[in-house]
This record gives sequence, structure tokens and C-alpha cells, in this order.
Amino acid sequence: MIAKLKKFNIIIVIAVLIILVVITLIIKAVTAPKPADQSQVIPTPVEALPTIDSSVEVDMKFVNNNHGMELTIANIPDGTTSIDYEVSYTTGEGIPKGNIGSIKLKNGENQVERSGEELTLGTCSRGKCVYYDGVAKVNLSLKFNKSDGSAAIFQKEYTL
Repeated sequence: MIAKLKKFNIIIVIAVLIILVVITLIIKAVTAPKPADQSQVIPTPVEALPTIDSSVEVDMKFVNNNHGMELTIANIPDGTTSIDYEVSYTTGEGIPKGNIGSIKLKNGENQVERSGEELTLGTCSRGKCVYYDGVAKVNLSLKFNKSDGSAAIFQKEYTL
């Protein structure tokens, strides 16, 4: 019986030692300082673009029972080669939607108009459109790209 008691005590001592070693390793792993990440992420600098001159006239009209838009841009600055546009809005169900595109300008063109499927508050395929209901506001962003590489922006929120 004494021999069994000694074996039992030895097993308990070994188990306690193993538990202490495991606890010590866990504490060391949790409290050890994390190695510094060797690869640094260098953020791309963001360049703020100037706003377009106030002589540029941008007009957005809502048509087709507020399911479409007509965009007119007049007095486009000389040297502008294209205008990138982004139309963003939220549907009545709270889903963000939008359209993006680019308008290529002919040399000397200083006024453009756009409408149709590219400026629809919905989704169009093969001439059929499904319109989004409950759109209350539309955000318009225009980027005027010039031949010398410079650019300027126009941003406005329109309420239906």
C-alpha cells in the first residue's frame, strides 16, 4: 500500500510540474512583445484636386418620374479632354448604388449633355430597366481631365 501511495504522489508531482510549465509558457507567450513587422506599408499620398472654376455650369434634371437624370455641362474649360463622372445614391431599402463613366470631349467642345440608361436610377439590360424606388438624394462627382495632365473636380448633392 505504501508503494502505491508513493507512485500516486510521484504522478501528482509530475502532473503539477507539467501544469506549471504549461502555465509559464502561456504567460510568456501572452506577455512577450510582438516582433516588429519588417515590411512597412507606405501609404500612397493622396493629392487633393482643386475644384472646377465657378464659370462651369453643371445642371442635373430628374426625368421619367424621377427614375432618370439629364446631365448638362456648359462652359467646359479649354484643354479639357474628358470628364469622369460618378453618380451615387441609396435606394429606399438602404442599398448603396451608383453609376460611373467617362465623357470623351472633341477638340474645342465646351458643352455636353448625357441622359438615358447610363444615368438611370436603376439597372438596365437589353433596353429594359428596373428602377429603384425611394431614392431621395443623388451625389454627383465630376473630374475634369486636361491635356496637360492636370485635373479639377466638381461635387454636388441633388435632392429629388
